[in-house]
Amino acid sequence: MTDGSGNVAWIDKTSLSAAALADGISIEGAGTSVSPFKVKDLGIVTTMIANANVTTAKIADLNVTNGKLADDAVTTDKILNATILAEDIASPGMKKYW
Repeated sequence: MTDGSGNVAWIDKTSLSAAALADGISIEGAGTSVSPFKVKDLGIVTTMIANANVTTAKIADLNVTNGKLADDAVTTDKILNATILAEDIASPGMKKYW
């Protein structure tokens, strides 16, 4: 278990109750084999995630969209060679010069 600062704190397990472990907001269940504790669907919200704690390994493949990229976030060193096509550069109606 952790304390309010997130530090690991060892306590006697007999002092724990299901109500103390399952807040009903993010965690649900009775802590039994029939009703185990689990994170509720959509139970984790932004305010519960510490800064810098969503890592690459935690982001599923193909789940970062254009809307999630900051302006100027895609730089030259992040573009694979030979992957930019003429249609990626020119705006509709503009001539392409090569």
